[in-house]
Amino acid sequence: MNDLVYWVWLSMLSRISPQLKVSLIRRFGSAYHLWSNFKNEHNPSGISQGAYQDLTSEELRKQSGQMLKRTLDLGIGVLPFDDKDYPPLLKQIPDPPVVLYFLGNKTYLKNCFAIVGSRKATTYGRNCAMKIASCLAEQDIVIVSGLAKGIDTYAHKGALEANGKTVAVLGSGVNIVYPYENKKLYSDIIDHGAVISEYPPDTNPLPYFFPLRNRIVSGLSKGILVIEAGEKSGTLITVDYALAQGREVFALPGNISSSQSKGTNDLIYHGATPAIDPDDIINLYRTKSVNRAIMPSDVDETEKMIYDLICEGISDINSITEHSGLKTNMVLAILLSLELKLHIKKRPDGGYITF
Repeated sequence: MNDLVYWVWLSMLSRISPQLKVSLIRRFGSAYHLWSNFKNEHNPSGISQGAYQDLTSEELRKQSGQMLKRTLDLGIGVLPFDDKDYPPLLKQIPDPPVVLYFLGNKTYLKNCFAIVGSRKATTYGRNCAMKIASCLAEQDIVIVSGLAKGIDTYAHKGALEANGKTVAVLGSGVNIVYPYENKKLYSDIIDHGAVISEYPPDTNPLPYFFPLRNRIVSGLSKGILVIEAGEKSGTLITVDYALAQGREVFALPGNISSSQSKGTNDLIYHGATPAIDPDDIINLYRTKSVNRAIMPSDVDETEKMIYDLICEGISDINSITEHSGLKTNMVLAILLSLELKLHIKKRPDGGYITF
């Protein structure tokens, strides 16, 4: 049996959260071992009745084979969590998708920056989204957004206008174009980047999928820029995810009389970096990378190895342990030492970043 079928099966289990799916993968070692051995578990802790029924459903197992065939027949790629090409930054968030379905080029899921904003974009917002996306794309930064109306649309268009790369994260299956008015843009993105989703093909765009997909938009990216957002805009959900993931947050200043700038101006007031022109983002982006490349002088070889991993975006204890080859208790001791030396700090989600 094609190994991908086990990952497709896991992605189809709708009553299990992404965080629990990843936890199960780490516990059992692979999707295959989860498929093969979960039925031997008796009254597993932390598993709801609905999740248990999904994990043991013979019908869902049969459907996964049909879904894999449908996926491959449509020319859709399947990128599982354990694949070497799975985006390293996305892998470090608390709730990464166990599978990314994609159309386009999966190698463009690295060196990403997100541009998001209101669906009710003003002329000012649309022009800024185009200009900033173009300038970043010219610097080989991949622009990530959600293909929605408004700012998302113009962020993608700006990257394409500069002959750059862009990635659209959907709240539906990757073969479902939503909104349909962006069908031409959708095709252009596939030709010059990628369209991705955690949902299997033919999944319709349901309202509660869109807030969830926002964690992928920020999770793929080293930073995000909010172009326009109302006071209670759904765009601010992406900001919450970005902050929890330790990402840089930029916001475009706007007219204090404009309702579409209320959210961005508030972000700046509360500490987001104002994006006055594209160079502000590019310079801060580069400065961050340069600073992280400077190795502290008061670390031993083992501490240096752990510090390097954190610089690369490998930030949670399980991933650091896996990549370092060290035992968990030793990794914890090294992390504490680096914290006490003020070289790293713990994020709200439990991962680590450098100072």
